[in-house]
Amino acid sequence: MKKNSRYLLVIIGSLVVMTVSSCNAISQIALKPSVTPTISATPAPTFTPSPSPTPACTDQVGKTQQITFKSAVMGEKFTATVYMPPCYDASLAGGYPVLYMFHGQNMDDTFWPSIGLTKEADIAIGAKKPAFLMVFPYEVHNWDIATESKFGDAVIDELIPYIESNYNVCTLRQCRAIGGLSRGGGWAMHLGLTHLEMFSSIGAHSMGWFQGDLYRVQNLLKTHSVSDFPRIYMDRGDQDYLRDSIDIYEKNLTATGVVHEYHVNPGKHEAAYWQSQVQNYIEWYEEGFAGLN
Repeated sequence: MKKNSRYLLVIIGSLVVMTVSSCNAISQIALKPSVTPTISATPAPTFTPSPSPTPACTDQVGKTQQITFKSAVMGEKFTATVYMPPCYDASLAGGYPVLYMFHGQNMDDTFWPSIGLTKEADIAIGAKKPAFLMVFPYEVHNWDIATESKFGDAVIDELIPYIESNYNVCTLRQCRAIGGLSRGGGWAMHLGLTHLEMFSSIGAHSMGWFQGDLYRVQNLLKTHSVSDFPRIYMDRGDQDYLRDSIDIYEKNLTATGVVHEYHVNPGKHEAAYWQSQVQNYIEWYEEGFAGLN
């Protein structure tokens, strides 16, 4: 009987933890307390949808709008047409370059767009050339004596600040170009040389230059070097009735050493000639804006 009891103790001992003080008695049984496991709740994952990407702009044609403001300089309304390139971005870092283009006599601010200048800009910008704005000021009194006109002052003191306050444009010299045809070419050369610090390119197309401007370059060279001058582009038709006057001005530029381009092409002093040249004009102005955006 003792043997059997001992055997049971051994069996029980194999099932529980205990200590035996003698062969016949259990002096202590140590049981581990029951432990309830702690389970931490894992929050369910949240799903945040990615914002839909803004569709890429696919515009191929720029937009034009006519602007007007009260000119204190001229004492009357000032009107201009503004061309904005395809996919114009009001938040583009650094802003866009600007080309100011003047019409001739018996014309208005719609003339340049009417002969395809904006269309050529659309094509070039679509081919990944620099995007830029164009501004076409309207000189209402375009038969007035230029040296007595307040139009140029209004352009410098009012129009350009208006554009730079209301459009996303670059305000550095290298971002501004000025050009024009016939009387407008005279304005471009006059304002471009009178304000060397403002414009990096001057285009004078079939230019009718103003009284007092022929020797302006010589006078400027008394205080400036040829490197201070903007890029200059001159052209005319081979049958232009102003050809002798234009040639005199160009020869004067050559004599002073001021770097410029001069092109004589088939044509007269008329819309058909300027229309045939708009691609060349756009390419030249864009070269001056290369690397700006």
